[in-house]
Amino acid sequence: MGGGAESTLRVEIEGQTRPVEGTLGYYPYETIEDHLCGIEALSRERADRFVHGGVGWAVARMILAPPADFVGRFFIKGGFLDGRRGFLFCLLESYGVFLRYARAWELLWKQTHG
Repeated sequence: MGGGAESTLRVEIEGQTRPVEGTLGYYPYETIEDHLCGIEALSRERADRFVHGGVGWAVARMILAPPADFVGRFFIKGGFLDGRRGFLFCLLESYGVFLRYARAWELLWKQTHG
């Protein structure tokens, strides 16, 4: 499952490698509060980019994109395989999508109504 922030991670390994035995857990945030703080920061940045990029339909996207994001993450990308954690992660990420477009809508409204 992917994280909420889109970034590039590069890993360089010196020396020999061998297969990892067992499972490898990856948790992008330690707490729900950490995740929400990340969502807050990212939603502000993306809303600003959305508005300044000249993209429209913020209200429609605010309504339609979050459920589509949840379905994509939870069912199509396999978030359900992570149980409760996967459900919570997908739900929080779709909330982030909602927040991004809600903030974009607010910014657009402020631009037109002063």
